Amino acid sequence: MPEKDLIQYWLPAVTALWGGTVGYLRQLQKGRSFKLAAMLMHLAVSGFSGMMFWLLSVEYGLTGPMSAIVTGMAGYMGGEAIKLLEERVVTAAGK
Repeated sequence: MPEKDLIQYWLPAVTALWGGTVGYLRQLQKGRSFKLAAMLMHLAVSGFSGMMFWLLSVEYGLTGPMSAIVTGMAGYMGGEAIKLLEERVVTAAGK
């Protein structure tokens, strides 16, 4: 597998999880207590959110750096990004 392929597939995963980590750290800064199970759940949601937005990035032909930005933000937003995507899909399906 060429190095470019590794970057293409791993960079979105890393940025989504990194965004999720930053999102969780921000919650800790706001006074939330650390719980390992909560952190793992947050990262799972962030990874799924990032994957969904990475697929959209591929569909819309975004560049690698732009895709990394999108997946990182989706990871940071976690469940909120999934909710926004869900609303768009439901709206589009209803038309």
